[in-house]
Amino acid sequence: MTAEDGLNGSQKHKGPNKAATGCAIKSSFDHLSYPGVVPRSFLPATVVSFFVRPIKFALESVLASSSPLKFFYQYLSRAVLGFLTCLSLSSLGSSLPLSRASKVSFVLICVTQPHLLYYSSRPLPNTFALVLSTFAFSNWFKGRSLTCIFLLTVASCTCRCDILVLAGPVGLSMLATRKVSFVMGVVAGLAAVATSLAVVVPLDTVMWDNYSKPNSGGLGRFLWAEGTVLFYNTVENKSSDWGTSPWWWYFGSALPKALAGGTFFAALSVVKVNLHGKDAKLRISVNTLLLPYTAPAMVFVALYSLLPHKEVRFVMPAIPLFNVAAAQGLGDIIDVASLCWGWGRRDGSLGEKGDEAEEAEEGASVDEKGRRSSERLKRRTRGTTKSKSSKSQEGSGRNTHKKEKAATAVVISPVTKAATLLTFLGSLALLGLSFLFTCFYLYVSRHNYPGGEAISLLHSTLDSRGVDGGKIHVCNKAAMTGFTRFLERPGWEYVKEGYEEGNKERADGLQDFVDFAISEEKERPGFKSMGAIMGYAGIDLKGRKVKWEETLWILERG
Repeated sequence: MTAEDGLNGSQKHKGPNKAATGCAIKSSFDHLSYPGVVPRSFLPATVVSFFVRPIKFALESVLASSSPLKFFYQYLSRAVLGFLTCLSLSSLGSSLPLSRASKVSFVLICVTQPHLLYYSSRPLPNTFALVLSTFAFSNWFKGRSLTCIFLLTVASCTCRCDILVLAGPVGLSMLATRKVSFVMGVVAGLAAVATSLAVVVPLDTVMWDNYSKPNSGGLGRFLWAEGTVLFYNTVENKSSDWGTSPWWWYFGSALPKALAGGTFFAALSVVKVNLHGKDAKLRISVNTLLLPYTAPAMVFVALYSLLPHKEVRFVMPAIPLFNVAAAQGLGDIIDVASLCWGWGRRDGSLGEKGDEAEEAEEGASVDEKGRRSSERLKRRTRGTTKSKSSKSQEGSGRNTHKKEKAATAVVISPVTKAATLLTFLGSLALLGLSFLFTCFYLYVSRHNYPGGEAISLLHSTLDSRGVDGGKIHVCNKAAMTGFTRFLERPGWEYVKEGYEEGNKERADGLQDFVDFAISEEKERPGFKSMGAIMGYAGIDLKGRKVKWEETLWILERG
């Protein structure tokens, strides 16, 4: 969890629970007191809150109090965001010009990637950008290139300015393949910029109270959040203050982990395997079908590698395009195995290509050619009469059919069948391992939110004592590992002194102004420990178990 999780979580928390404008902002939100390094737009969280609000209204109409439902709204908000992510991926999968096997493979690959599942519902600008960019790619595959440009530009202006690094290569690919003209592409981009800024600048200017700041700089008193981020990362180049990684980290570490088994299948997508000849020999050729779509993703990651500060979430918008390539690689394995073993030919399942597939290409297998030729001959002889001449023609047709069928009969060698079967089974095994890795990753992630566990344990302990009010200090680590405003209770004041650079001094005197503290330090002057919260500490390979250690401590003044 990052500071951006907390910020967007706070935005969604107040979105469905309380509307605030003008001077009421400071009393309703805490982002002005704890703003983070750079401002982030309220628009994505507002959109999620728009979906949550009707459900909230319905529930509170039935229940007298909304307090028991407060934490439920956090789950609901994340469920809405996760649903939007799944909807975008589903739209992309259904738009692919690939075989049915490849479309099924796309689903299997997505659900066996831990990082994609992990980030799919996290309230991060990267996740909001992932949703918009995936919908953009779906329109790209459907031939709606201008819509794709529009959505990518909107994502750049409202969610993550670095989507521009992806939109550039995508636009060049469209120009190279003549999917769009330069003039129309520029018009679509400018329209998206104008629309986005017309909405996001007034909203963020009000919500960040920028209009009351006389020396705001940039746009004056107006605030464009992503423009501020772009200036911070490029002109000021301050992102490296948060850590650096070597240039090869994305390709050598981050992407293989994020793609999991999809890494192998994505590499296979550059080759095409077909059965050719009467003996159905395997022929391998270069496959360029998806090159216009996957090349921009590679360029995006390569350009991002130039930035010293690196995180997996930065390249998440490109993951769906890599998954498309992986889906083709796995789909081809399934298709070839289906042709060799005769799986699903009658009902048109895995072995049969979709309408947009490459079955009509010259590389189609001779077995499929023979089947289509036989069907044409059957239709040709179906309407004949029962006269002698017709019977003679029908007999001639049957003979012709038999001769052509014999001429196109394919004998697949045992070696070829064994090779395709082993490859197919190996692919299933790789998917299985990816699924197990995903389950393990999600299990560890589920138990690695000590901040949320600490505040829940503290509240339950105080409930048993009958304590119903006071001040609680939340340290930086707790605020980034599960503590959200959805966990706050009436009657309690939650302070984060020390979370921001400007108020660290006050954090040193916690005993003077708080009753309880969730701390990274086991001992603090004027406090006594109430207990410790365990957190993830790595994997013990020898003992084959997950290691846990004391991460946060709950302290009480006294």
